[in-house]
Amino acid sequence: MVELLLRHNADTAIKDNEGKLALEYAKNKGFTDVVDLLK
Repeated sequence: MVELLLRHNADTAIKDNEGKLALEYAKNKGFTDVVDLLK
């Protein structure tokens, strides 16, 4: 799903209402494949 969103130009710089990026959530949850895609 992440790859699909990125292929369609999803904005990875958008933060949630707590000021966190998707990259931060991926790191905190240990989703290393997603972290690599979002870097």
